[in-house]
Amino acid sequence: MFPFSILHSPFSRPLLIAVALILLLLLPACGRPAAPAPPDSPFAEAAPTASPRPADDALRMIGHIASDQQLPQMEALLARFSAQTGVAVDYKGDPLLPELLRQQLDAEQIPDLILLPVPNWIDALASAGAIVPLDEAASAAVEAHFGEGWQQLVSVDGQLFGVPFDARSKSLLYGPPSLLPADGFADLADLQRFAEVRAAQGNVTFALPGAIGWTLTDSFENTLLASAGPEVYDALRDHRIPWTDDRVVAAFDTWLALLRPGHLLDGAAGTVELPLRADVFATIFDVEPPPAALWWGPEGVIAESGVAPIGVTPFPMDGVVGVGSVVVATNARPATMALLAYLAQPDAILPWVEAGGFVSPNRDVPLDAYPDALSRAQAAQLVDASLFRYDLSDRLPPKLGGDYLWGQLKAILLAPDELPRLLAEIERVAIREQGSGLTQNAERKTQNDKRKTTSVQATLE
Repeated sequence: MFPFSILHSPFSRPLLIAVALILLLLLPACGRPAAPAPPDSPFAEAAPTASPRPADDALRMIGHIASDQQLPQMEALLARFSAQTGVAVDYKGDPLLPELLRQQLDAEQIPDLILLPVPNWIDALASAGAIVPLDEAASAAVEAHFGEGWQQLVSVDGQLFGVPFDARSKSLLYGPPSLLPADGFADLADLQRFAEVRAAQGNVTFALPGAIGWTLTDSFENTLLASAGPEVYDALRDHRIPWTDDRVVAAFDTWLALLRPGHLLDGAAGTVELPLRADVFATIFDVEPPPAALWWGPEGVIAESGVAPIGVTPFPMDGVVGVGSVVVATNARPATMALLAYLAQPDAILPWVEAGGFVSPNRDVPLDAYPDALSRAQAAQLVDASLFRYDLSDRLPPKLGGDYLWGQLKAILLAPDELPRLLAEIERVAIREQGSGLTQNAERKTQNDKRKTTSVQATLE
């Protein structure tokens, strides 16, 4: 996978191996073919060290942001840091982050910082020694400006390893203001009653663009968190309970009750074929009366549709399901840590927030800085959430959480009576991809025992 020459370069061999582990970890999460586990190496546990640097102390940073809309803002953000510190930052972006990392390795260029599109890689990367914890100043900045849920998201064994960057809530419902309850929905039962009353009147509640698949998993994840709670959500994510667990089955029953055919635009068959597009949103909500009351999907197409006004109400629960990116570091150089501390400051990202298209979980970014109501609603929910859970399907192995799970949820929606059989099928794939919960717990115990033995031996020596 890597050229022979790179392992004989002037760069730190332990760091090269650690960064190679990053690539191996990133590939499955980005939907690339899964690579075999690397063989045991005496360098696997070595702490990363800084590679040789130019005299001007410039930083190298890579990330997934590369679009024509976002890249200029990213470059402007880093330019502001350079103007304040005199430290230049060379940023390269590519939505296929593993390919970009491969190119960097081939060129014998180790990035100092990596903008990860999902935070769930942090634990594995930290365990592999591929990234380093934040220093005191960067840690203090994260603790000052981000809530407890976000700190936990970027922590390993009580240490902060990253800075939350941007985020998006998946726990909002959208619709014409005249159709939304003034005080929102009190709970799932209240939302269910709302849908049942409308159905009795011959009216549809939900327009759910299910053709793309992941919108169905989003809707189930919210229902799971709201009905079963965070412990069950986490246990299913880690496969410490099976997909056939009674609490998971009950969450699916609640999901199916919300999404029964009479509650859905064009029924279940229409839902699994409804595209996620701005013109589709306009067709539904730019007419009077609209054929549905609530858009259960992402907000991105709403602005593109030009339909206004559109109101927003939270999904009825105390928590939030969402996604977001984080910045991590491969070394603890002062310049590297200075950039991480800078990225945690509200003033650093404020111009991007004001320009639009960027939502931050930083609790000290003023809500009135957001240029539109939907962005403000997203930011308010993300910052104020007492409980945050990352999108569950995004944290599953790709052969379980991607197209496969999307297809299974479509099948469940189309054939609710097949729920037991389909959940059993998902469970078989989960065992293949994640192992059983009992196996994982045994492996953790073995690893902990080994660490304790090593620690005792070191003390005796």
